[in-house]
Amino acid sequence: KRVKYMDYSKGASFQYISKLIDRWLLSVYKRMRKIDREAIIQKQKKKCKCEERVVFYESTEIRNNSDRIPAITIGRDTHICGELFAYGKDGKIEIGQECYVGKNTYIWSSKHIFIGNRVLIGHNCNIFDNDTHPKNKEERNRQYKYIISFGQPKSIDLNEKEIVIEDDVWIAANCTVIKGCKIGRGSIIGTGTIVTDDIPANSIVYGDSSKIYRNRGGSCEDGL
Repeated sequence: KRVKYMDYSKGASFQYISKLIDRWLLSVYKRMRKIDREAIIQKQKKKCKCEERVVFYESTEIRNNSDRIPAITIGRDTHICGELFAYGKDGKIEIGQECYVGKNTYIWSSKHIFIGNRVLIGHNCNIFDNDTHPKNKEERNRQYKYIISFGQPKSIDLNEKEIVIEDDVWIAANCTVIKGCKIGRGSIIGTGTIVTDDIPANSIVYGDSSKIYRNRGGSCEDGL
């Protein structure tokens, strides 16, 4: 029997061209996505006042609903991966130079949150200078309905108290800082800590913020 040989040259050429087209489409998609990402980041930066070399990411969210202008200021060489939200009548957030705010971290202010220089804030942290909702159930329900219809109300009592985080503080992941707290210069807040009291300078705290487990005295380099 005569053996029939198939000519695969056309099929091979088609596969080669198909791969080239796929690669070209992928490169176009990546370029378009980069352009979209840069446009989104520039739009976010317009909502606050930034010094030079401030870096935003895809996860960055800047929300400015405050009457203050500017309500959010960020110092040079600071990287923001989380959300900054200034709202109400007096919401204000000040972040210093060479700071880092991790992904899924929420910093919400309806009064004033001050963060100094070289402060590192890990992922999944919450820093609120207010109760976020009224304690009275009727007022809380009215606020909820207003938020889903119009956004955060400007005039509402949320029992606001200023938060101060001084220079060179490190707040590890999954921490919460409650309204009215001051964290002293150079302190380390361990993973999962809920800060409900003032923390003296150069302290190491984890778990319960009322328990200062170590004071570094400004010279100790030990970790947690």
